[in-house]
Amino acid sequence: MPKGDKTGKIRCYTKEYRRDTVDKRLERILPRVQKPARYVGGEYNAVKKDPAQVDTRIAFCFPDTYEIGMSNLGMRILYGVMNNMDGVWCQRVFAPWGDMEEEMRRAGMPLFALESGEPITDFDIVAFSVGYEMAFPAILNMLDLAGIPIHSAERTGLTPLVIAGGTAMYNAEPIADFIDLVSLGEGEDITVELVELHRKARREGWSRRDLLLAAAQIPGLYVPSLYEVTYQPDGTVAAVTPEPGAPELVTKRIVQDFDILRRCTFLGPEDIGGAPISVQRIGHITGDIEGTVFQSRQTWESSTETMCPTSCPPKPTGWPWASRK
Repeated sequence: MPKGDKTGKIRCYTKEYRRDTVDKRLERILPRVQKPARYVGGEYNAVKKDPAQVDTRIAFCFPDTYEIGMSNLGMRILYGVMNNMDGVWCQRVFAPWGDMEEEMRRAGMPLFALESGEPITDFDIVAFSVGYEMAFPAILNMLDLAGIPIHSAERTGLTPLVIAGGTAMYNAEPIADFIDLVSLGEGEDITVELVELHRKARREGWSRRDLLLAAAQIPGLYVPSLYEVTYQPDGTVAAVTPEPGAPELVTKRIVQDFDILRRCTFLGPEDIGGAPISVQRIGHITGDIEGTVFQSRQTWESSTETMCPTSCPPKPTGWPWASRK
């Protein structure tokens, strides 16, 4: 059975891997649910690290079932980005199907991460990747199932820090009371910056408010608790007023260095052996909803011309932002 090495570098599970400590409640539950393989982990390229060499654990949550989350290329990229950081162990968490949730609640079993089987309430950061607004209720349900206070105001410590990013978070207000930080734009750079800031805050004993104020200074991070929203009588927004120290305008982040994507490995049967992520597939991201929201025309042209000039689709014309500078 593979073990984490002394340097804390990434080690991968193999077919023969079985979790060292499988919760006995999980063993009793699995025969009674549909598709039990959703909940056991152990896939090719799943990241294994020595817990003794890890100082930051991140529960990377997708508020939908395993099959939907594992088909999300953005989640795979960020999984690789975070696990390429020394001392950081990013583990996957998916929303259980109804039958599994019912069994977990009956058994008093909290939501857990696939790689270690540990409850996510013990993690330092709980990060949600949100691609559509219909997933908002699932976020709250997952927090409740994990035993984490749902409202941000009820979480007073540095851990767990609950963050959310993805295309649906351009309108974060429906869940602003429940999320500590919102990542706007592409997450490859901003995620690393936030994780390092959180590590520094824990080392130096910052207060939670100190952390949130410092995070608000990172371009692309929106801290809902630092803004007061007032409404018109008809329910529309009248004004959004930042507290002292918070920026008046939060701008989205766009990745400038595509080399970080070349270095990522991620889970999937087509990538057995840890092959680097395909540049061609990165270029095709700009053809879906994430590319439409995140990329500027100049970035799209640059990526298609310099990274995959012969295999990418023709440059689009007539897109809504075609004249944007």
